[in-house]
Amino acid sequence: MTTTATPPASISVVLPVFMRSTDPASVHLLRRALESALDQTYPGAFEILVIDDGSPTPVRDAMRSAEMPESPAVRWIRSERNDGLVHALNTGIREARHELIARLDADDRWLPGKIAAQAGRFRDDPDLSLVATGMTVVDAQGRALEEHVRHDGWENVLQLAVERGWCPFPHGSVVALTSVHRLLGGYSHETAYRHCEDYHLWSSWIRFFKPAMVEALLYEYRRSRGAVSEVHRDEQMVATQRIHRRLAAVVDWRTHPGDMRSLAGLLGLSLLRCGAVCYRIWRYKPVVRMPERAVDVLRRILPDRDLYIGDDRAGAPIWPIEDLADDFPGAGTNHRTVDDNAVVCSPN
Repeated sequence: MTTTATPPASISVVLPVFMRSTDPASVHLLRRALESALDQTYPGAFEILVIDDGSPTPVRDAMRSAEMPESPAVRWIRSERNDGLVHALNTGIREARHELIARLDADDRWLPGKIAAQAGRFRDDPDLSLVATGMTVVDAQGRALEEHVRHDGWENVLQLAVERGWCPFPHGSVVALTSVHRLLGGYSHETAYRHCEDYHLWSSWIRFFKPAMVEALLYEYRRSRGAVSEVHRDEQMVATQRIHRRLAAVVDWRTHPGDMRSLAGLLGLSLLRCGAVCYRIWRYKPVVRMPERAVDVLRRILPDRDLYIGDDRAGAPIWPIEDLADDFPGAGTNHRTVDDNAVVCSPN
């Protein structure tokens, strides 16, 4: 019998850039970043979206002047004005054509084998939503300053964020599902999370969706004097503490992944689809039909929602669980029984 191999996932790389001047150093760094992405060995469909956030001189013109070879894999998207990093990132999420979104900054670079290692994790585990890697921090001359390799496993990622209040992933190392990016609404424009938009996004992400870490140094982050973490350190710290408190109040890292797996089994859904259901119940507060024995587990997952069994929201539509996850992949087990259903409400 002949079997057909699953084709590799397609990837959109989102690379935002604002180039105040087309000086040789800035052009060199961007070229290095682009080449580190273009040189990845990967058999699947692959595009690089360079989001020019209103640079005074169009970045594409600057790269042509520097004799950067054109590549059909690179798409240039230019904003007419400088709207900031969050706007550029969300433009990339909106414009991405592929299943996965990878992040890269204009002065950083990937090491050989990075994308292949992450794509392999997605291939081997259909419940994964995000895969990050270890990071080497270098100075302006490229000398290694620090190495960060974080432990794999959903519990370990949550522990880092909940107990230590750390952003769980090096931003430029992440490869993640485009569908989850869009479900969560991309990066926040709220001023309360300014300069901390990545941690804000990941704090919601890892609550509802399974992440993974490749425990290898495959991403190089360049530390510079103009970096956000240097210029806006105090403001970033306040935002980080705000996000940390919110996450720690609702997630027990020891039990949360197990509860998500249990709920997925009770609902007859893949873990990925279960995450979409939980997020939509948390975010939109619909009236939902589900097995009564699943309600206590859902309450542990959503302690910040007052869930109860009953239907006292007259006229509100009652949503089947499958309809809250029908745009996410993964077959259900369909083992529920009709007499096991309850109506779960969350008041507005």
